[in-house]
Amino acid sequence: MFPVTPEQLTELRAFFADPPPNAPMLYAFLDGRAPGRAFVDRLGDAGACVVAMNYSFVFFGGQPTPDFIHEALGWLRRDQFLHVVWPVGGLPRSPAPDQTVDRIEYRQRIDFAGALLRQAFLRIPEGGRVRRIDAELMKRCMWREEAAFAAGSIVEFLLHGVGFCLLIGEEIVSEAYSCFWGLDRVEIATITHRDHRGKGYAAAVCAYLIDACEKIGFSTYWSCDATNMPSRRLAARLGFSDPCNYRLLRYRRSMAAAFA
Repeated sequence: MFPVTPEQLTELRAFFADPPPNAPMLYAFLDGRAPGRAFVDRLGDAGACVVAMNYSFVFFGGQPTPDFIHEALGWLRRDQFLHVVWPVGGLPRSPAPDQTVDRIEYRQRIDFAGALLRQAFLRIPEGGRVRRIDAELMKRCMWREEAAFAAGSIVEFLLHGVGFCLLIGEEIVSEAYSCFWGLDRVEIATITHRDHRGKGYAAAVCAYLIDACEKIGFSTYWSCDATNMPSRRLAARLGFSDPCNYRLLRYRRSMAAAFA
């Protein structure tokens, strides 16, 4: 494997002519807005590449051979656990994943005249308010470490990402984040405090985030585990449609794998 320099990242787009699942994450890296590393199978006339996000997601592009996949996963597992984005179908010949997770992605959102967002706005409770996440508010957020992990640091998230919180009084009850901006699409994620779930708060705070993204010309993207029915119901409530199946292949960190 041969490392790709930051100046060469844009050349890797040719290996992903068909955007893979979690494409906003991949393109955020290729555009220099998310941390990670990339390698090609050979110099000069590369036929395949692998992109490993600091966030643990891994993408293979081009025409990777079984030997390249084996070598890449072996070396990458030395210092991080991996979630390899993989289509529905066969599995890598070697190494076998430690776990396979069925996932669903939604690349399209349909909301005629913004009716679904307006309906979600109504779920804000009396005395509640939605605020954009800033440096001071981030200190109290439930997902502050997750956002920092995805973006590389809190500073990088505040520079490249957008987030909103729903507060009741001074308590943060729900949060929505957009960490990965790629091409014209942004992936969003949300979390609600366990004591306030089932009240529609996630829909409300996500509606604010979606509205902010769409106002600057970005469509929104949603993905989740296929078994996460609350997330799937929320996606439908917000207008996400046309779900597509894919898989994540999970690999535990393993120094020994590099020499297998």
